[in-house]
Amino acid sequence: IFRREEVQETTKCTTMRIVSILLVVLLFGQQAIGQQFSYSKIANRVAACNVDFGPDGHLYAVNANVPASQDRQSMLLRYRLDESGVPTNVIDNVYVWGNLTDCVVGMVIDPDSTPDLIHIYISISQDAFIYEWGGRIERITVTPSTVTRDILYYGLPVGFHQINDMFWAPDNKIVIQAGSTTTSGMPGHFSNEWNEKILSAAFLKAEVRSITSPVNVQTAGGYNYNPYAADAPLKAWVVSIRNPFDGTFHSNGNYYAGTNQNDVNGDTGDCNGQTQNLKNERPDEFIAIIEPGHTYGFPNPSRSECVLMGGNPTANVDPFEVPDYRVGITPPSTFDPSLMMNVAVIGGNSPDGIFEYQAEGALKHRLIQAYYGYDGFIMTYTLGADGYFAGNERLHDTTGADINIRWILDVTEHPIHGHIYGAAYGDQADNGAAGGIWFLQRSDAVPATDLLKSNFYTLKLSTPQEINPLNQTIRLWNAGTTGNALAYTLTSNVTWMTLPVASGSSTSGALPQRKGHELVFDVGVTPPGVYYGAVTATAGQQTLTVNVILTITNNSNIVNTAPQVDAGKNVNEAVSTLPYSLTLSGSATDDGLPSGAITLSWVLVGGQNNTAVTIANPHNASTLVTFTSYGIYQFQLQANDGALVSSSLVTVYLDETGNKAPVITSFRFSRYTIHLGDPVTLYVTATDDGLPNPPAQLSYAWERVETGVGIATFSNPTATSTMVTFSEPSSYLCQCTVSDGTLYVSHQAVVVVVAPNVTITDTTASSTGSTEIDTSSNPTTPSTDDGTDMSCGSAPATSTQPTRATTQEPIGSTNPTVATQRSDASSLMMGTMALAVAVLALL
Repeated sequence: IFRREEVQETTKCTTMRIVSILLVVLLFGQQAIGQQFSYSKIANRVAACNVDFGPDGHLYAVNANVPASQDRQSMLLRYRLDESGVPTNVIDNVYVWGNLTDCVVGMVIDPDSTPDLIHIYISISQDAFIYEWGGRIERITVTPSTVTRDILYYGLPVGFHQINDMFWAPDNKIVIQAGSTTTSGMPGHFSNEWNEKILSAAFLKAEVRSITSPVNVQTAGGYNYNPYAADAPLKAWVVSIRNPFDGTFHSNGNYYAGTNQNDVNGDTGDCNGQTQNLKNERPDEFIAIIEPGHTYGFPNPSRSECVLMGGNPTANVDPFEVPDYRVGITPPSTFDPSLMMNVAVIGGNSPDGIFEYQAEGALKHRLIQAYYGYDGFIMTYTLGADGYFAGNERLHDTTGADINIRWILDVTEHPIHGHIYGAAYGDQADNGAAGGIWFLQRSDAVPATDLLKSNFYTLKLSTPQEINPLNQTIRLWNAGTTGNALAYTLTSNVTWMTLPVASGSSTSGALPQRKGHELVFDVGVTPPGVYYGAVTATAGQQTLTVNVILTITNNSNIVNTAPQVDAGKNVNEAVSTLPYSLTLSGSATDDGLPSGAITLSWVLVGGQNNTAVTIANPHNASTLVTFTSYGIYQFQLQANDGALVSSSLVTVYLDETGNKAPVITSFRFSRYTIHLGDPVTLYVTATDDGLPNPPAQLSYAWERVETGVGIATFSNPTATSTMVTFSEPSSYLCQCTVSDGTLYVSHQAVVVVVAPNVTITDTTASSTGSTEIDTSSNPTTPSTDDGTDMSCGSAPATSTQPTRATTQEPIGSTNPTVATQRSDASSLMMGTMALAVAVLALL
């Protein structure tokens, strides 16, 4: 709260801090919880980033792609729980991401998911040492027999931090925590820092249910997505917050999140002289009420956000001030310290995973938050009538002692029994070896008699006359354990009575039908009115009677939604002879409106030879397709419900047997820092298999691929080596594309140009010297990580960087990033095995 005073004011500063902490303890205080937990680790060597409780009654978790975890690939795991919420020994690998550069961090489950249809939204960040726009959001759909994956958004910025966790908002959108791409606002200290973007250091709000094909949200570098457009499906919602890992919406109507601050080298920048550049600032971390229209103190020049925290507006002690600023630097009017609580005063650091406790008991409606660290702990907060923090206490074990879980990152609860489950990422020094899944068993768990729950008791239904029949669903749930299904006792021939009951006002309804854990009522063309009835369900000795109120009107509020359609995965095959046949397998689902029927159609929408394709059964979800020519072909699967049409694309690339993409074998550097006026020489060497023939040779094309200040001039843009000069100080991203006429790879180099009077401290590369990097055995230098700042990727922040190489992605790809890879597999393996990496840059 109080600024760091100058040396001569040390005594005054110390006294003020002691007084402030005493005031916080006295006024904010700790409140006895009255609920205790025993805790144990149920899975080892899992670099777990996130946990969430599923509608099937089981625990879902994601782990990062670090070498010391059980599997180097990112995975979605399911830990099966018994009826009382206690973990069993059954663990399912639900989905595995095969690309080793994919680092899964965040997860949120759609609250409308059912036990038989679970939609899980995933945030992924590709290796930020290589990919500047490698963030994406995916949907994993889990049914009892299938698991499917769809990319919803790609082109999100990554860098020093990743695309972190997500949570569900009451408007049925997800809120995405996007970390900053630099340590403090400006790049230059670490090789995984990129310039801040419009969509970095922010909370993003995104539509997910209606997205049927991937959306590119890249805002620069040749693309111009506008997150402020009225119809933008992904928007910049709340900005200027450094690295929020998680957030939550509370039943009091407020959003809450904590953020991690800087504790390594970094520059804030001065916004072209508007403020003052500061180095190596380490502001205190905080938890805050998150409100649109407010900012939270992180400099992001791309959005003209220039001041770190509260600046230093007066000579007095100012809230969240940065005393190294000269007096007079003021924060924007949108910076409101009254929304923020400094967690240092309650002994906290790195506030991360957070949720509102929902189970019955003393913890109900408290915020529960994980604090990452060697002595990690779980904090509980009570909230006042104004939504602000009124009290706090650490979670206790059965002896009354604090629960300490090393490296805990995320937490969630069993919504009925009240148990808590934790994801421990592990220490970056051991690459996740100390990570795992934790089970905190509540000592006064909710009694078994309360196990049986109904998701809702009152149904409101508007029935247009043309819909016949229309199904309405009631979900009954006994903690969702499979194998111990509910036994439903249904009142036969339920009589629905109008309210108030009047002579002749009753009508008979059909017996509800059981579908898994759901009861489905066919109300047909029941006359308008308000009806009621009862359904009884039993599970063992437990019984629950659900009183159902059903409202039927002629004026429909039911909105027909377009079918959800998936054309399947892209196909990339080497073919030796023509003609060649393969099967396209798509799928589609619908809400049953308006007629309950959908029509499917396969259409060829793009290709090098449209007459060379025959679709055997264009109106079947699965059809045989025959090709008589090599090339790239794009197919669209359309689904029409009679009123609305949706579609999905799939791309087929048929390559003549033997042609492989070129391989970049060496290059000079991936990052340079030079003075204005000095040229720099860039070069690459590459090998190829000589196919296709013609042309049987490689072409080279140098260009600047990210727009920005200044002009880069290439002396020989089509040669393997070119001299480049620059017009003014700036950061330039230069790329060489090597093509064999069909496939290509790209190498990128960042050139930072500074004024002649600036001392160059970045020793990654300068305009002199002739070091060459051989990508077949790319070396790495030891990590200088301080044990707090972590990042997804395959090389430490101080390592020599491998080439940035991109295999050509066929047109219309539904996965714009999966095909992106380094040019040499051995380089990827060596770099990954040597890294001192973790998943999250938690500062």
